[in-house]
Amino acid sequence: MDFGSVRLWDDGTTWADLQPAPSRWNWEPLDRAVAAAERAGLRPMLVLGQTPAWASSDPRAPGVHVPGTGEPPRSLALWSAYVTAVADRYYGRIRAYEVWNEPNYVSDYFHGSEADMARLTESAYAAVKAVDPDALVVSPGLATRTPGQRGWLYRYLDELDPAAVDVIALHLYPPTGEGPETAAVQLDTVITALRARGIDKPVWNTEVNYGVVEPEAVAPPIPDDVAAGFLARTLIVNRASGVSRVYWYAWWHNRSLGINLTDDAGPTRAMRAWRATRAWLEGGRLAGCRTRDDEWSCVLHRDDGSLRLIVWTTATPVGLPAPAGAAALTGLDGRETPLDPGATVRLTGTPTLITGPGLTAAAAAAFLERPTR
Repeated sequence: MDFGSVRLWDDGTTWADLQPAPSRWNWEPLDRAVAAAERAGLRPMLVLGQTPAWASSDPRAPGVHVPGTGEPPRSLALWSAYVTAVADRYYGRIRAYEVWNEPNYVSDYFHGSEADMARLTESAYAAVKAVDPDALVVSPGLATRTPGQRGWLYRYLDELDPAAVDVIALHLYPPTGEGPETAAVQLDTVITALRARGIDKPVWNTEVNYGVVEPEAVAPPIPDDVAAGFLARTLIVNRASGVSRVYWYAWWHNRSLGINLTDDAGPTRAMRAWRATRAWLEGGRLAGCRTRDDEWSCVLHRDDGSLRLIVWTTATPVGLPAPAGAAALTGLDGRETPLDPGATVRLTGTPTLITGPGLTAAAAAAFLERPTR
């Protein structure tokens, strides 16, 4: 398995699922999910929340799962007891807790205020740390797609004691028809807002996909070659922007999502692109990306002292003269093509890796400054 962590969501492990009555716990779904993650060598992160009706401040209000689940609990004591029970049962096994799913999305995930969510976050932090100090408490997974969602996010940050989270979680879905680079603009906007508030926490992208229209609406199909390019570019752009974890949503075939990692035949081309890109990035540090119009180049410094260049375009394919010192091109399919002196590198929507023992930082920096062919 080429992954490090799994986010437990949409799998019957919400608060409403685990504690259907005040004195009754149903641990079986979460026991099964945590054990499956451990067998696969994955670190589980649990999404908390979705209030059971008996604890809800309005048990008849609409909810994504059942009525009442999108409301804050009627007391923080009930919430704290739930979080404490989960952290105690899975001490040392669940390594991170995301406080809620998309409270700022126009849906029935959460009907409370920004202040309500800040108090729930602070209470969850205290409860988790009292039981398992090494577990990470992650902010709610916050949508960033629209100005309204970002405004809610900023008001939440203004209400929150920043010491009550270890990580900021974002859901970096771009608008329908847009790609990873548009989501990176959202990310930069939010990071600027975080820094303006003195918040210097790690950022995780805990949900991302493409082509999403509305909840449960059928997403426009994304061709396999485009999907593979989007997967690779997602990992590269997020890494270059300082995002330390990316969680793809979701594993299974879902008609409301544009890209799926698996289908009836097994791993998709997008899944294979994920694995190839991870192999490119392992053992190295992305020093940042440069852009010219729609063309991108990202410099990767390897731990062995060598330098690599990852290039692509978000528009019409274009040819550029290979940088000095380049010796070979490698595609996401693993095929390596030798480069002759003066050869042309063709940029497409699928990233290409440029390697060569003579490749220098100066040559890499000058790559996009050359005339197109």
